Amino acid sequence: MELDKAIKTRRTIRSFSRAANREEIRGIIEAALYAPSAMNSQPWEFVVIERQEKKAKIRGLYDKARNLLGIYRQDSEFIEKGTIVIIVSPKEVKNARISCAFALQNMLLKATELKLSGVILGVLNSEKIERELAEIIKLPSNKKISFVAVFGKPNKRPTEKEIKSLERIIHFDVF
Repeated sequence: MELDKAIKTRRTIRSFSRAANREEIRGIIEAALYAPSAMNSQPWEFVVIERQEKKAKIRGLYDKARNLLGIYRQDSEFIEKGTIVIIVSPKEVKNARISCAFALQNMLLKATELKLSGVILGVLNSEKIERELAEIIKLPSNKKISFVAVFGKPNKRPTEKEIKSLERIIHFDVF
């Protein structure tokens, strides 16, 4: 798949027919290794969650976080049907989260190329929920969670997405 096509067709689909398998996850994480990073720090490490009981706990945290934030209820079954990848980084590395965001974008694009979908679980980035997630994965105290994503084979086709025109968003020299 061409990069342009992956960029333009990538969608977040929260309904999986199956989890991404190990070979697919290895390819997705390998794509992350080529992401730019601040001062070439490459601060990322990855925890892959495959065991069903851990997926169930993370699903529970996701539902709890959405409730705490007052976000509408959502069917979170996709979390247990996918493969969860947690991106962690050292606490002391400056700009580690930005570097991990670049890695995550590469992962999402690679998933698209593999005809998979990736979903970022952004609500898990609250301090209380992160502590609980860190306990589940036995995260060392010198590490922090940067992002959590779930990958799987979508069981429905993505819908077209309305994109703003360049004319609406580009401002040359002045706003």
